[in-house]
Amino acid sequence: MNVRRSLLVPTVFAALLVPLAAANGVVGRADRGHAGAVPDIRVLDRVPAAPAGKWTGTDGQDYDYAPVAVPGKKGYLYFGADFDNACSVGGPGLKDAADQLAKVANIIRHSGRRVVWTMAPNKSAPLARYIKQKDAPHGTCARAGMAQQTKLLRTYRAPGYLPLVDALAKSKHQVYWKTDPHWSTVGGAVFAKEVARALDPKLAAIQRSRYGKERGLGSLNVLRGIEKWETLERAYPATKVKVTQRPSDNPWPGYPEFTWDTSWDTTPAKKTWPGKTLVIGDSFAEFGLESIRPLFRHGRWMWFAHVAPQDMVQAIKQADTVVLEVFELYVPNTIMATKVLQRELRKALY
Repeated sequence: MNVRRSLLVPTVFAALLVPLAAANGVVGRADRGHAGAVPDIRVLDRVPAAPAGKWTGTDGQDYDYAPVAVPGKKGYLYFGADFDNACSVGGPGLKDAADQLAKVANIIRHSGRRVVWTMAPNKSAPLARYIKQKDAPHGTCARAGMAQQTKLLRTYRAPGYLPLVDALAKSKHQVYWKTDPHWSTVGGAVFAKEVARALDPKLAAIQRSRYGKERGLGSLNVLRGIEKWETLERAYPATKVKVTQRPSDNPWPGYPEFTWDTSWDTTPAKKTWPGKTLVIGDSFAEFGLESIRPLFRHGRWMWFAHVAPQDMVQAIKQADTVVLEVFELYVPNTIMATKVLQRELRKALY
């Protein structure tokens, strides 16, 4: 089995949510191979260490920051920021931010466009069963906060909102990395199929995936200085359609390289969602991009943290359908959940 080691492409995604100071890793370049091959990929960090000092939890107690990686069962590592956030913000903090995200979605929806939006769950939500609860940071404070946040993700009600926790939890495949906070391409494929189901169950029914393996160095190992590579399950889109990238100054060769902005067309038309669709998201949606593209007849992807807000607003104006994804942990500090964006959207769409 021939594989090539990755060429490293580091970027930084700082979590600004108090009391957090952490970031997502990103995937570098690798041999994409085929189902059954095991390409090497490397997830990078360049993440600042957790700050020193104490902070006050929702229970009024003072806590130290959790370690960046919290060991769980069966080799799973959990992002320490999940525990800090659960104890410091809890369910009410996440709900307030989700309400702002819902307002953004509603502004787009009231302009006559179809909207599907979601919060990509922290690994600790669908895979709570692998957390060593007795050893988890912040004890009952974090456990209560995580339970509140997971319940919110499952039961939140707003037009166009797409819950994902149960679909991910029920999958028989590896939906998250063990050594990184992200969901895998398998989790990304679950996301894509649930988006299709929200738009048209018939579209969801024809979505297919093949599965293979890939190797990667997750950021939660990198941060601990551990050179231990993970072999994880890989999803390959297998829907019988043809995806053609539109000409671009920055063509995307496909996963595992990342792209900030790319457009495509998919044929035959009868197997796709019609019109122009804009998918806006972060690194989680990027892990699902290969499986997302087969859904849409005319699609465009934009990573909101890496494009100019005015360009994103203009792209929304040009779309018939908008799919929006934001990582749960970062919802309270994303431009997508701000009154500034709401104001700009109203000016552009009405």
